[in-house]
Amino acid sequence: MDVMRVGRVLASIRGGLRHVLSEYDILFWLLIAVLAVLAYAVESGIASQNRHLVFTTMLSVTVSAVYIMFLVEDKSSLEFERPAPPNQTEGEGGAELGVMPFGEKQKGGGASGSAAGGGGQPAGPADKAKTSQGPFTDCDVCPSMIFVEGGRFSMGSPLTERGRTAAHEERRAMTIAKDYAIGRFEIMRDEFAAFVTETRHPAARGCLVDGKRASSASWLNPGFEQGGRHPVVCVSHGDAKAYVAWLGKKSGKKYRLPSEAEWEYAARAGSADAYYMGPNIGASHGNFGRVREGTTPVGYFGSNLSGVFDVHGNVWEIMDDCWNADLSFLPQDGRALGLLGNCEYRALRGGGWDSPATDVRSAMRASAGSAAISNTVGFRVARSID
Repeated sequence: MDVMRVGRVLASIRGGLRHVLSEYDILFWLLIAVLAVLAYAVESGIASQNRHLVFTTMLSVTVSAVYIMFLVEDKSSLEFERPAPPNQTEGEGGAELGVMPFGEKQKGGGASGSAAGGGGQPAGPADKAKTSQGPFTDCDVCPSMIFVEGGRFSMGSPLTERGRTAAHEERRAMTIAKDYAIGRFEIMRDEFAAFVTETRHPAARGCLVDGKRASSASWLNPGFEQGGRHPVVCVSHGDAKAYVAWLGKKSGKKYRLPSEAEWEYAARAGSADAYYMGPNIGASHGNFGRVREGTTPVGYFGSNLSGVFDVHGNVWEIMDDCWNADLSFLPQDGRALGLLGNCEYRALRGGGWDSPATDVRSAMRASAGSAAISNTVGFRVARSID
């Protein structure tokens, strides 16, 4: 049996065990087993007679445990390249439902008197009143946004949810401390093109197409046909950050990428099921499973109850969070994770056009290198409401 086959066997064993226990749980019990063997050997006098055999067995078990837990690559996170390379688009569907508050509103939640970022235009009750009336835009090139009222919800998935990644989705109570706005749609090619044209942003060439880097691929040529209302793909976290900084300067508002907590809260729209429409999802609810071999125009499948479109499939969406497989490290107030995560990798949410149904669940978490770009990855924006 060659090394690759051994690695695949160990990875399969690891994957099965992780549906029941976390990595640390498994390692802990394996080490307990080693200590138990040692105690038995000492008690029965075996240790003194076969000291070399006992020592070798213990060392082998310990090394094997560490190898299984940490050295076999975890494919449940969508890490496109390790390490990340230096540089590596019709009509709207659904109804305009306006603001749809959900969850339990936190008492004393929070408007602050601070001024908006970017151009420094003051924000306050008037801004909040404007945004809470329904879909809005802040400038002629700004994306359509929807107001989301802060509150509490259960983030992650229950043990019984099909497709659950146990180590990444442990359910926990989360508070969205502040109201915010989120893009109704994933950022479209036409929207991104306006940014590139005005700023001459040097978007990188070379993009992952079917898992392989294609040097000729880019956001203009992602490997399949797109129109102006398709979501932009083949963009990195840096491209997304440059875009939201541009929006901030154009509008005078605090545009940014959403946090994982904000994204899941808006995607669920009050639902505790795997998908916003219930425990199951069909082909009429989203673009996934390689049914179309590429993206669909944004809004094609309608919105959830909060007025947000395409939260299940179409493209993976880049979050502002640095990646940490342990959900408990995320800030309790809904902000993006910073230094407690690995900022060389960024969290992704929502699943893509090529993802199986289990990977487009509301709780599904994945990651990719900050500089990695793929024709299955795009982004959505958020905006602070002061």
